[in-house]
Amino acid sequence: MQEDLDLAKITLDAFHSIVYLSFLVKDSGLRERLIARAKPLLDRPGRSEFERVKMLEQTVACLLDYLELLVYLKSAPLGGLLETQKQVLKLKLIIVSKEKNAHPKKVSKPEEVQIETEKGNDQILDEKIIELVKTRDGCNFKDISGELGGEYSKRTLIRYINKLLARGLIKKKLGLDTRFPSYTVE
Repeated sequence: MQEDLDLAKITLDAFHSIVYLSFLVKDSGLRERLIARAKPLLDRPGRSEFERVKMLEQTVACLLDYLELLVYLKSAPLGGLLETQKQVLKLKLIIVSKEKNAHPKKVSKPEEVQIETEKGNDQILDEKIIELVKTRDGCNFKDISGELGGEYSKRTLIRYINKLLARGLIKKKLGLDTRFPSYTVE
């Protein structure tokens, strides 16, 4: 709330300084352009806070450029120009500090314990392997590799099968007729 009051006060001070400077500008065309560039300072449409801060930032940048042009053209006394520049720079300082606070807060995700693979979450791969072993009722690595080999490398499949074995979700059985172990779900 205090930041909004500070912003409003400094905005009014900057606008007052610009209006005062407009009376000091000799050329009427330059005076009209100065007032036209300053009008958006007082416009407060019903936009979000982030959009208002962005709009004020653009207006201040435009005003600072125009004030530099007025200094270059020597169309007003230097004291009035410098005072106006000082007020606009104060406004810019408040806007920049407000802009840092106006950014939407990023919601931090809780860190996942599981490591993600290249193709997706390892939990999905675990479920795929368990479903495959359940449906085939004891399949070997060649069967698993044949089904999931296009999506995952053999090393990845071996690593996840070993993780499932370590957690006790699948069992490894050595068959007498084949030299390859078969995997079953308990």
